[in-house]
This record gives sequence, structure tokens and C-alpha cells, in this order.
Amino acid sequence: MAAAKRSGAVGAGLMGRGIAQTMARAGHRVAPTDPVEAARAAARARIAAGFAAMGVAGAEAAGCPERNEVAPTLAPAARGTDLVDEAAPEKPEREQAILADIEAHAPAGCILAPNTPVIPTARVMARVQDKARAPGTRRWNPPHMIPPVEVIRTAATSEATMAATIAPPAAGEAPVPVEKDVPGLIGNRLRHAPWREAMSLVERGICDATAVDTVGEAGFRAAARGAWPARERRSGGHRPLARPPSEAARRSRGPHRPGADAASDGGRRAGGDQGGWG
Repeated sequence: MAAAKRSGAVGAGLMGRGIAQTMARAGHRVAPTDPVEAARAAARARIAAGFAAMGVAGAEAAGCPERNEVAPTLAPAARGTDLVDEAAPEKPEREQAILADIEAHAPAGCILAPNTPVIPTARVMARVQDKARAPGTRRWNPPHMIPPVEVIRTAATSEATMAATIAPPAAGEAPVPVEKDVPGLIGNRLRHAPWREAMSLVERGICDATAVDTVGEAGFRAAARGAWPARERRSGGHRPLARPPSEAARRSRGPHRPGADAASDGGRRAGGDQGGWG
């Protein structure tokens, strides 16, 4: 999210401070705020401690804490900004009111970016008037240490807003577009898929919980140092993950030949009893 040069961060808890730290590290002037006076008072010192914990020092860290200008209220935090990240507790009515307040004080071109991993972005944006400038975001916690930023497109989000929010990324960020506002987005769905499959394996009597833990901890923990599924398929010479073809494209291929997909996919899908990973 390096397109912004002056940012606001609504919320000075772990998530809000981490966002402010990430943006300051990228050279932006950041105005974090919080309704709790103690959180505001401690924000800069905790951001400086966060840099120290990450081992960020020297020229990279120079001036970063000073670039966080803690605002006493939301209005000055939003005023004059290019982007405002909202990281308040996930309560729909509260977030709706906060975002409406941000919109009232931020410049017309300011991007409004709520961090909403659970509540649908469209619901959080209910009171925002200019929804074209309002994508959702989903950051991992703590955001200054875990790079992915899922940038969520709603039916109203403009192309210009998506482009400005995603690229080029700020220091330490790995933003990706999410084209549909679905529950769980990318990270939570990937995280929960192994849990669903583990429960399925045990419930169907294929193995017990100890076997699941052994394979998961001794196998996948080591394998996690390598590629994730999409990259692993490409490097292994298998058909890459892609959107399914349109109905017209399927008709143009002619009748389906049973077993053709399994053969072209190295036999991985031939037979077998598949659960959540299938």
C-alpha cells in the first residue's frame, strides 16, 4: 500500500499499531488514533519497541517512530490523508459509524480501508457514501511481521482504488487482490481446510487423531518450508490451478472422456476417497 504518503490508522491496539509501524517503515507520515487515552499515550513507544523486536535498526528505522503523529481524535487522524486503515474491534454498527466519520473528515480521494477478516466488507461499508474508494482489507496479526494483505473488491470498488491499494507494496507487505467478498477470504479458508480434512479422516475411521497429528507435524511442518499448492503444482509439471472454463469453452472441447482429467493430472485424481482437499 505504498501509494499513500500520509496515512491514518484508526485503532492503536496490536493491529492498529502494527499497521502504523508498517506504513512508517515505508516512509509515510502516519496519524494513529484511539479512543482510549492510555493506548494513544503508549503508541509511539510501543511502535519503537516493535521495530527493536524485529531487528529493524540503523537507516531503515531512522525517524520511523517520529513519523507516527498520534492524533487525539479521529478527525485530525483522517484529515489530509491518502489512505485510512480502520482497525477497530469487529462490531458492525461501531465500524459503520467509524467509517462514516472517517469519510466526513478525509479528503475526497482518500481510500477507506477497514480491516475486516470476519464481517463482510459490504456490510461494514453500509454507511459509506462513496463506496468506489472503499476496499476491504484483511491483515494477519501482527501485521508488521506477517506480510500478506488481502485486498477485497466489493461490487462498488473501483479499479483505481484496487490498483492504488495493492501496488506498489509498502515495506514488508505482500498485498493480493480478492475478487469476491466471501466469508474467510483466502487465508482463513486455506487455514481451515486441513482442519476439515483432519476431522473427516477421523470421523470416517481412516485413521485416529494421533496419526493425523504425526503426519501433520512431522510431514507438513517440514514441507511448509517449500511451496504452497499452486506453486507446487507448477513446479511438479502438473496442470496449474486456474478458474474453470466458461460453459462455451467446455462445449467447444466436445464430450468429456472419463479419466481424461486424472490421466492429465498425473493420476492424482484417479479413484480414491477424497474429502476437503479433493
